[in-house]
Amino acid sequence: MEQATVGEVVLAYEVRGEGTPVVLVSGLGGGAEAWDTTRTRGALVEAGFRTVVFNNRGIPPTTVPEPPYTVSDMAQDTIGLIEHLDFGEPCFVMGTSLGALIAQSVALARPDLVRAVILNTGGGNYPLAFRIRLEASVAAMRCGGDAAATALRSTYLAALPAGLLADDDIVQNMMDAWSSVGALEFADMTGELGQQEALLTWAREDHLDELEHMAVSCLVVANEHDSIFTLGGRHDMLSRIPEAELVVIPGEGHICLNGRSMKHLNTTAVEFLRRVEHDAPNPGRG
Repeated sequence: MEQATVGEVVLAYEVRGEGTPVVLVSGLGGGAEAWDTTRTRGALVEAGFRTVVFNNRGIPPTTVPEPPYTVSDMAQDTIGLIEHLDFGEPCFVMGTSLGALIAQSVALARPDLVRAVILNTGGGNYPLAFRIRLEASVAAMRCGGDAAATALRSTYLAALPAGLLADDDIVQNMMDAWSSVGALEFADMTGELGQQEALLTWAREDHLDELEHMAVSCLVVANEHDSIFTLGGRHDMLSRIPEAELVVIPGEGHICLNGRSMKHLNTTAVEFLRRVEHDAPNPGRG
């Protein structure tokens, strides 16, 4: 991966493909390779887009500053990377979960750099139940040791639909999958704690009203059974964003677990970006 110095951090990034640039912002604990796990990068490159993936602060080989982090910090990192790459045109930004919070912040802060944004299973406000879970997780992680490791796994399990939590094989498979992309393998938990504290700070604030100032086209993607960023919460977002549409991925919790859902997500993203790229009319809200 290449490197870009942005303020206090050095970001590890990779550019692949040709065409209009799409900056992909990963979620909690996820490295750039997460976009290959979901097959999103490949779908975008095949569709004729230039993709940028990178590791957020806290994910080596990107710098791991001491916590706490904020979403604003991470948005400024992303803005700095976009400016470093100097595309010569506004880019598309797509973020998932924590990455969607970052993408929302980038689009609001620098609409001159962003042509359109995709907020995938994230954005707006957290429900109270997950804020309480975050409070407990961050408190445990600050203790370090086994408490931190347990808190980490508990937070990630919230991504599963409630109906699957009783299936031990599914739970174990998900733990293995997250480990395979580095999501459960922070060497000293510093970066994980920093990113979770960024989520907690966001969860304590209101981020709905600011969406009224969104000046770019927006695609909101919701998973039907997401308990972290709920479907109702996505409708709240849609009521505030001036130019937005909603797509719902059926049957999934916070993350897509099967290839069919990933294909649905990727096809939807490509179609939206192509439509915006060619300035076709927005078909309306879902």
